[in-house]
Amino acid sequence: MLSTTNIVLCFAVVLGVSAVPGQLRNIITDSSRLWANGKVPVAFDVSLDGSMKEKVLAAMQEISFSTHANGMPCVQFVPRTQEKDYVVFTSVVYGSGDSLPGRLGGVQYVHLYRDAAKADIMQLIMYLLGFFNEFRRPDRDSQVMVHYENIAPEYRGFFDITNDTTFFNYPFDFESITFFFPYAWAIDPSKPTLTPKYESVSIPYKVSLSKYDILNIQREYKCGIDNGNKIDLLDGTVSYCNFEFDLCEWTQLTDDDFDFQRMKGPSPRSNVTGPMADYSSGTGYYVYAGAQGEHNEDARVISPVLNAGEYCLRFYYFLYGQDIHKFRVNTRVGDRDTVLDSLEGNQGGSWHTYSKDITMNTKFQIFLEAIIGGTDNGDMAFDDVYIFRGRFYQPVRMKHITRSFFGLCLFGVLVILISLQIDLRQKYIQPSLEALFVHNTEVFVKEYTVKPEKYSCPSNVSSTRVEDIICLEKRTFLKNFKNPCWYEPSGKSQSSSSSVQNKTLRCLPYFHIFGVCKTGTTDLFFRLIQHPQILPNAGVLGKETWFWSWRRYGEYTDGYTKVTLKQFSRAFDAQKIGETKMSIEDGSQYSDLITGHGDPMDFWDHKHWRDIHQNDPYANVPKVMTPHLLKHVLPNIKLILLLREPAERLYSHYYHGGYGRTPEEFHHDVITGIQRLNECVERSSYRGCIYGHNLTTTLPLPLSASLYYIHLKEWMSVFPRDQIFIFRNEDYRKDKKYSLFKLFEFLDVGDISTRLVDTIVNLPKAYETQLKTVQGSMLNETWEILTEFFEEPNRKLAEMLNDDRYLWKDTAFNYRPKTALRKNLSKTNTLKRYYERKKASKLNPNSEIDQLIKVSKNFEEWFAMVKKRQEEKARSKGSILKTSKVPYQQKKRETKDISMKKYKLDAKLNRSETHNYLKKMVKFKSMEPVKIVRRDNGSHQSRSNVNINHRAIGKRGKRRKTRNI
Repeated sequence: MLSTTNIVLCFAVVLGVSAVPGQLRNIITDSSRLWANGKVPVAFDVSLDGSMKEKVLAAMQEISFSTHANGMPCVQFVPRTQEKDYVVFTSVVYGSGDSLPGRLGGVQYVHLYRDAAKADIMQLIMYLLGFFNEFRRPDRDSQVMVHYENIAPEYRGFFDITNDTTFFNYPFDFESITFFFPYAWAIDPSKPTLTPKYESVSIPYKVSLSKYDILNIQREYKCGIDNGNKIDLLDGTVSYCNFEFDLCEWTQLTDDDFDFQRMKGPSPRSNVTGPMADYSSGTGYYVYAGAQGEHNEDARVISPVLNAGEYCLRFYYFLYGQDIHKFRVNTRVGDRDTVLDSLEGNQGGSWHTYSKDITMNTKFQIFLEAIIGGTDNGDMAFDDVYIFRGRFYQPVRMKHITRSFFGLCLFGVLVILISLQIDLRQKYIQPSLEALFVHNTEVFVKEYTVKPEKYSCPSNVSSTRVEDIICLEKRTFLKNFKNPCWYEPSGKSQSSSSSVQNKTLRCLPYFHIFGVCKTGTTDLFFRLIQHPQILPNAGVLGKETWFWSWRRYGEYTDGYTKVTLKQFSRAFDAQKIGETKMSIEDGSQYSDLITGHGDPMDFWDHKHWRDIHQNDPYANVPKVMTPHLLKHVLPNIKLILLLREPAERLYSHYYHGGYGRTPEEFHHDVITGIQRLNECVERSSYRGCIYGHNLTTTLPLPLSASLYYIHLKEWMSVFPRDQIFIFRNEDYRKDKKYSLFKLFEFLDVGDISTRLVDTIVNLPKAYETQLKTVQGSMLNETWEILTEFFEEPNRKLAEMLNDDRYLWKDTAFNYRPKTALRKNLSKTNTLKRYYERKKASKLNPNSEIDQLIKVSKNFEEWFAMVKKRQEEKARSKGSILKTSKVPYQQKKRETKDISMKKYKLDAKLNRSETHNYLKKMVKFKSMEPVKIVRRDNGSHQSRSNVNINHRAIGKRGKRRKTRNI
């Protein structure tokens, strides 16, 4: 469905152009505003990431294919070379997605939200080609009711009828890609703004051009066969089916063994070999055949009868599994069948493109056939079937280049790149998008990209603003240090080896555990620093510096002082790194010690992005975020991301952050948070809501931190995948030893003995949220709500990482009662056993409890009687039913130093109280170098000037306090 976020148009679309008297037009009236010969020169702005480029290419591809007529596409999208009139696709900065109508001359921008779907982009391209919204036709009121009372006043002009359009006498088209989402711009999102006048009509789900969209383009650009308002397949104009509503003109054959199925979303075997979604939209329908059945059983669908002539057949197919047998493309003439192609064997868990030119001298039909292998290990599917008149058009993009010496040189460079096995297509465009630009895809994409924009460095920046990291000079790190370190001038000489000729050694982290909160990052970091080669830092718990997301913006600092990058570097023990060197083969000294930090909020907390100098503080979404800053400072940093089932992570974070204290409060806040997020998404995108509207800070719980794919998309657009180590908390807890070995390998540190690894693995858990342990699990109904809510984000994450484990299908709801309830249940069971034992034996006539057993009918009645009698005699004689022999003894308070009581941090405080305490009490003026004390077992102990009591692990695994430094 077209989201309201991505179909908001620039107001210029609504204004239209000059009218032609007496003519009703739904298409731009001035023919000079159409693109000459149907060719649209296009370029990509650098603000578009790779996935968005692929969506735009797919949208352009579908429009070209759908309007294919007489052997050529009606509209072609070509890379801009020297054309003065061209289009630039760019990420939106202000407002929402927009496109101006027709060719305006000069540079023309189409703004896109990052979360725009392919159908949203196709709609904007339709405006670009000169087409207006279908519901603005003059005959609109006879077909549609507009509920102006539910439309915000500033948007009501979008719904005005215009007489500047024609519809070529085609009927009103509810299926048009230009028809708005029926809830667009609604004041009350639960009520529509557009409804059909007739109950038999509905506004359908749209993922592609309608038949009349295709005919409009063909007629306006004078490339199709004009057959009025009727689409006759026998005339061979076009046949297209995306299977969103039915099988279109295709029918199931009766001489096969079983039928194909229309499927939406994950197939019954999506976790094994079936597709997760359709090809075109990710949310629509496709045609599916499972592998269950006897060997050589088949399913068939057949096209309508086609006249003799030249055709091109095109569709997308999915063949995955070890026992894939055959998927055939056949023609049928009378009773005679001919096999054109047979696709066989496992072709991977993704969609592929099939194209075939067919020439017949008599009427014929095409049928598609799936033949199964006899086991359940294999699935087949197909989607988006096109039949075009004429042969398939394959544009050649190199002719104007190869005729020149420059073209020959460029061609030679491409040959060298190919010989080096550098596959640029894999970087910029999926193989499934190759078809439109079959030749020279690399050159096409290269020419489509606008030159990178240089970040501006504003002058006269106020000293009260945050440090402009993007405009800091990049450091050149020393080659004889594994950790990123450098020397800077020192005002005083030092005797240590960390100072060379009055220069002081400074270091930044080699690795960063950047997410996510409450996934086990503290436990992971604590185990990592047990490696003799890995040092802790001077931050909280020897792990957290809070720099990138909080302290550099003045959050959680003393007097809101904004911490600088230089101060941040003081958290890492450059002195220890500089003093520990070894000789290598060439005789030089080399330090292999590394240090890092773990700030899990950096993954998701970007609420201060408006303070970054390169961002427009009045924009809806950021252009530069924490990943860009980190990349500028540490381009080769190793990133570690630990993920956890999102609902459980959210529940733990809820208590840890002090958002609430009971499962009931959590349930209420989950409902409120999801409702507010959905309301925002109706008006904006997920990215716009989470970052632009700062729902990170305004929701009653940290819901956005569990939307992993949104935040990971930002990080993966900056850092390459092989620079980020991503794994699950569930796998880490199941096999810590394997996870640590893989992490040590990723960090490229030396091997350690199996004995030391076993010692590290067997250390007790570093931290656990105490309040969550006391309160038990979330409510079952809360789990069900969150499971449904996170299903789609998890699917996108699994697709992004190409790993179905991130669907968390292996994680079930685990009920854990409250601690107090468990104690009460234990006491109740003890009393029940006492009651049953006494009931079966001889009762003591002198025992009041036994006499109550005698007169009671069952345990529940006896227990109620005892409880009532206990309350009556509590003040005079005390309880007659004692459940504990040891009375409660209150601990004595320390009274020696009354003035320091408020600064002491009780080691028994739960994690949320500790977190809130640190916000108020920890001083952040400076971060002095950490002092490392080597313990007997080879691990390290971190000592900091931060005035808190760290908990550490002693030699025998017992917890003890470290003294304040």
